[in-house]
Amino acid sequence: MKKRYSAIFLALTLVLCLTLAAPAFAETKTMVLKIGDPKFTVGNAAQEVDPGRGTKPVIVKGRTLVPIRAIVETMGGTVEWAAAEQKVTVKVLDKTVELWIGKTATIVNGASKNTDVAPQIINGRTMLPARFVAENLGATVSWDPATQSIPITFDRPTDFALIAKAADKALNAETFAATINPETLYDAIKKGDKSYFLLSIQSREDYAKGHVPGAINIPFKEIAKKENLAKLPKDKKIVVICYTGHTASYTAMFLNQLGYNATVLKYGTEGWNDKTAGMGTVALYPGSKGYEVETTPVAATTNELPATKTSTSSVDDIIINATDTFLNSGKAATISPEALYDAIKKGDKSYFLLSIQSAEDYAKGHVPGAINIPFKAIAKEENLKKLPKDKKIVVICYTGHTASYTAMLLNQLGYDATVLKYGTAGWNDKTAGLGTVKPYPGSKGYEVNTSNDFAVIAAAADKFLNAANFVATVNPEDVKANPNKYFLLSIQSAEDYAKGHVPGAINIPFKQIAKKENLAKLPKNKKIVVICYTGHTASYTAMFLNQLGYDATVLKFGTMGWNDKTAGMGAVKPYAGSKGYEVETKAVAATVNELPKVITGYEAQEDIIIAATNAFLNSGKPATVNPEDVKADPSKYFLLSIQSPEDYAKGHVPGAINIGFKAIAKEENLKKLPKDKKIVVICYTGHTASYTAMLLNQLGYDATVLKFGTMGWNDKTAGMGAVKPYAGSKGYEVKQGVNP
Repeated sequence: MKKRYSAIFLALTLVLCLTLAAPAFAETKTMVLKIGDPKFTVGNAAQEVDPGRGTKPVIVKGRTLVPIRAIVETMGGTVEWAAAEQKVTVKVLDKTVELWIGKTATIVNGASKNTDVAPQIINGRTMLPARFVAENLGATVSWDPATQSIPITFDRPTDFALIAKAADKALNAETFAATINPETLYDAIKKGDKSYFLLSIQSREDYAKGHVPGAINIPFKEIAKKENLAKLPKDKKIVVICYTGHTASYTAMFLNQLGYNATVLKYGTEGWNDKTAGMGTVALYPGSKGYEVETTPVAATTNELPATKTSTSSVDDIIINATDTFLNSGKAATISPEALYDAIKKGDKSYFLLSIQSAEDYAKGHVPGAINIPFKAIAKEENLKKLPKDKKIVVICYTGHTASYTAMLLNQLGYDATVLKYGTAGWNDKTAGLGTVKPYPGSKGYEVNTSNDFAVIAAAADKFLNAANFVATVNPEDVKANPNKYFLLSIQSAEDYAKGHVPGAINIPFKQIAKKENLAKLPKNKKIVVICYTGHTASYTAMFLNQLGYDATVLKFGTMGWNDKTAGMGAVKPYAGSKGYEVETKAVAATVNELPKVITGYEAQEDIIIAATNAFLNSGKPATVNPEDVKADPSKYFLLSIQSPEDYAKGHVPGAINIGFKAIAKEENLKKLPKDKKIVVICYTGHTASYTAMLLNQLGYDATVLKFGTMGWNDKTAGMGAVKPYAGSKGYEVKQGVNP
């Protein structure tokens, strides 16, 4: 009689019984449970079913129930428990089983399915039907009535096999197309076809100089980052664009393995417009070398497969990790025909040549010494065994495109592979081995985009600075009197927040404010009061939040104004009084400068602003500069006063030009600022100057704030206008502890 088994409880043991000594396409794991025995065997080793608790498999209504975690982890999977739903989720690779305590209804890989006996909690342990769970995860389960034992055999595909399988599936899908011609893409775009998503993998610098219009930018070596993959759609055809088509094909292989629908712009920017500065330093197709070819086939030998292990249980994660390892390995994506030809002529035996031409074209002409495995058959186990682990594999196709798809796969699998640049077209474009493939036909000369995100960022700032409801700061008294009116956001460090913060404030440290998961914590229907120590970094933050459409202001003078005795001030010193430095009343003339270029690689305004803000927050630039430092060496800085014109005329820091705060984001004013000097922004107390400095840093300037503004420089000057200097702390209560 067959018994059902299954188990849970969180145990951390992982023991594998491998029946194959060498890496292969599967590793067999054999486990044996026994009714009434708190241990089970994995191969010849015994381990506890429920470590530390002595739980035993039991029979309920003729079915075997067990705590499943140790078994699933032996299979390389995971078990999750959701207490609120009384739900257990079991995952092994691409299979998922969801069960609920007391219910026979389950979900297996998204489909409803019933089990004979419901999961139960027995003596405080969660017990699942063993056979049902194991078989739905791909294992084979049997029953030995004589010994009351349940042998479970699981053939877990190796990481090597999973990567190869994903490639084989992608390459042989009906919808797969390795490349798209520039003409086809151009015509589709002109006709308003919205089915394509354009992805440039140029460097940021080259993308800024010129890219195919409408393409977002993720540089090649950053494509395997999960935050970048999240930017790509699964419901559109992704056209990957590089310079010549080679690294785009590496990228497209990876994306197709993950389930995206990706292809490559044939010949990349070179085929689109080879005159654009966006080609960077990449050389154009130089023409064929006319090297000799051969028609005699080369026999392949059989080799051991590489061992590929990424220590993760998700198929996508296995592929991502293997790809990221290659991208950061420093391996060259291509080898020039000259370099390969010279090496061969010198008798260099370190290269292994692999032609992925069709069998017919290979017979008509191929690079001498190359074995043949056609492109769409490359991921088959019997073909991969023809490749050596101890040589540099040079993959050769017709133009370099499908060879790059192949090289990506081989590098993921642990081989050392590169691509013959431009393939047989670069080696000898007159050979019959090119088949019907046409060599590079020349550039189409289509228009390119040299987009600059500068205007997008500036426009977002200008919009809110001049909105009727914009208020730069709020007094502590107002917040104290009506705290429920506001959403309080502390950007203190986590340590200082725990020591003391304004009651009711949540905590997101300053340098983490531009992370999307943190922005998701903030409301768009309530006034956000940002709180730092003195008001400076809170004002940087409020500039950013207002640009994104939040309604944000700053607690004037921060925790210093609320209660400057709290330990939550950390190492930040409260305002210690004015320096009494001299001021001037004579206006300083501004010159006209070139605007910086800001390239984030994004299309959406919000993403552009977030990316530019993150770049600043992670730059290490200081938010403020002390008055003493400016006084000691004023020539080191470009001084920008954002006082009102009236107050500026009454008194300002000597040498400072004037642009009123609400006019700072106008193009004609931004042109007055230099790109090659540290800009010190000066307001009255440091608050609006910090709003301004955030904007300028987003725009590519190097900006900081005169700490405490004219108040810190000279609080007796008429240039303070109607702004009152810091009058001391309110001494309001503070709260200790971590985020509520």
